[in-house]
Amino acid sequence: MALTIGLMEGSMWVNGLMAFAMDKEYLHGQVAIDMKGVGKTTRCMVMALTIGPVEASMWVNGPMVISMGKECVHGQTAIDMTEVGKTTQCMVMALTIRPVKTSMWVNGPMMFAMGKECIHCQTAIDMKGVGKNDTMHGHGTYYWADGRKYVGEWADDVRNGQGVLTWPSGDRYEGSFKNEKKHGHGTYYWASGGKYVGEWADDVRNGQGVHAVPNGDRYEGSWINGQKHGRGTYYWASGGKYVGEWADDVRNGQGVHAVPNGDRYEGSFKNDKKHGHGTYYWASGHKYVGEWADDVRNGQGLFTGSNGDRYEGSWKNDKQRGDGTYYWASGGKYVGEWADGVRNGQGVHTLPNSDRYKGSWKNDKKHGHGTYYWASGGRYVGEWVNDVRNG
Repeated sequence: MALTIGLMEGSMWVNGLMAFAMDKEYLHGQVAIDMKGVGKTTRCMVMALTIGPVEASMWVNGPMVISMGKECVHGQTAIDMTEVGKTTQCMVMALTIRPVKTSMWVNGPMMFAMGKECIHCQTAIDMKGVGKNDTMHGHGTYYWADGRKYVGEWADDVRNGQGVLTWPSGDRYEGSFKNEKKHGHGTYYWASGGKYVGEWADDVRNGQGVHAVPNGDRYEGSWINGQKHGRGTYYWASGGKYVGEWADDVRNGQGVHAVPNGDRYEGSFKNDKKHGHGTYYWASGHKYVGEWADDVRNGQGLFTGSNGDRYEGSWKNDKQRGDGTYYWASGGKYVGEWADGVRNGQGVHTLPNSDRYKGSWKNDKKHGHGTYYWASGGRYVGEWVNDVRNG
């Protein structure tokens, strides 16, 4: 319903409601405004609500006050029109009166845009293409009082089709809507610089999509309920890359993580950490195959050094701990206990020349009671301190 706003020239009652002339045309059935005090001001607004008969109206400090069967029309302040100031039964329209730019019918009540501010229902709407069966339908623009704005397609009074939704923060979504929610293919721009391009369902990221963050990192893959879930690839701006499974927005399952220095891990992840069985390749040539927990070596595993040395045994917090066997590339061998990454406890060390020590170790040195067997047949049984006989 397009209105030409001008001087109000007169008013009358129609079926219990007030009708009034707008440029000599009458509006009735929805609108009720008392014309007292109006006529010297050059512009006035129309409020269109199906609330009830108008019982009284007056001017209060500039804005219009309307009592409609002791129900509220609009505003923030409540005033009973029977005895103004004593009770609080109806509201004041606390709005500055100025020209109405556009208007339309929406489910019965009339809505008006005043510039880009709202008169009723906290909304202002561009009327172009809207107006099917008294609902928003077609192409239109919707303004929220909090600063949000939607420009695009409508159907059955809600966002349906292609459109652009912007927020006061500077965030913006461009794409498909279904039943008022982001649904289908669309692009979301964060004011901070991030960007997501891909599929949506029920107002969140669902399906395949690419999310680039301001620091240069990027994720390409599957999303469920707004989180990375399924199979996907994450690229770090620093040069790292992960290809594999995700759950609950972090790495979970099998995957391969390559870091910028050339190291690479292939195996199981849990809660974004290496966990379970996996293999780590160092760029220097080292290799570990075994169990992990909380992103470090924990459990049984085999470490092979670039020089050919090899350790097979137990690990805790990324260090040899417990029982394990170390093979030197030169031919030596140690079988025994470890702690903090070195020999600690009881163990047997056999040298390449067949000499052998069997006894106690501390901080990778013979320490305590032990026996040394020479390949030539000699033997020492006694105490050791810091790798030398003592006693």
